[in-house]
Amino acid sequence: MFAALALGGHSFYSWALGQPEVLPAKLVVGMDNMTPVLVAGAKVRTADAIDTQVVEVLASTLGISVELTQNNEVAQDDELTKNKVDLWLGMADLEAAVMPNRISIPLGYVVKPMAIMRNDTDISQWPQLLGRTVCVSQNSHYVGWTNSRYGAIERVYPTPADALLALRTGECDALVHDDVLLNELLRLPEWKKFSAHMLADFSRQLRWQVAVDQPELAQRLQQLVHVWKKQALWPALNQRRARDIAFEVYLDQVVTDCH
Repeated sequence: MFAALALGGHSFYSWALGQPEVLPAKLVVGMDNMTPVLVAGAKVRTADAIDTQVVEVLASTLGISVELTQNNEVAQDDELTKNKVDLWLGMADLEAAVMPNRISIPLGYVVKPMAIMRNDTDISQWPQLLGRTVCVSQNSHYVGWTNSRYGAIERVYPTPADALLALRTGECDALVHDDVLLNELLRLPEWKKFSAHMLADFSRQLRWQVAVDQPELAQRLQQLVHVWKKQALWPALNQRRARDIAFEVYLDQVVTDCH
């Protein structure tokens, strides 16, 4: 669905790449943020990050299958070195050094931590989170961050929708997540009264990492990133994610907003 929406199908991508080397029928992709498997009977929930969706677009565009495996970046270095995975996808600091046995390919997807609050909040600066409650979702990059840096009392929820519902019903003074998603959410009329916000002073970027002995794969990924930029994939994904999450919150909100 996202491939057709954001990339315009396979023909444009084939034109952009010319006649590249044939890729294997399946790529093994290591990730540090995978969408949890949906348990039968559980509520449908949008994941914390776009990572799994990015891999789905990759597979659809290249016409291949992918096998996903979850691991953090440090452990993934060993997997790449031993050729147990073909590439790794995850977030890294903008200035993070690249290990010498890897080719790093930024996807052009950059995020900052952002806090949103009710418009009548008395919080306007990050240090004012001291002793205040902050909602975070468990697979985001921000679990523990406001507690360790500002002394906030964190409440961890399974998904972004659950955390946002808690914010709406007054369980938390603020919610922290990626700015690109929250900015899209705040465009929706039902979220206007939660438009008070704070933006952190550091950024992280999503990037592929490939073993140095796979330059052809690295080149394919670099060309694909160029296509995604032209097709505005990131805004398309986040607009859809924001609408889906807002609908999930709407369906679950059985009480009126507090205050």
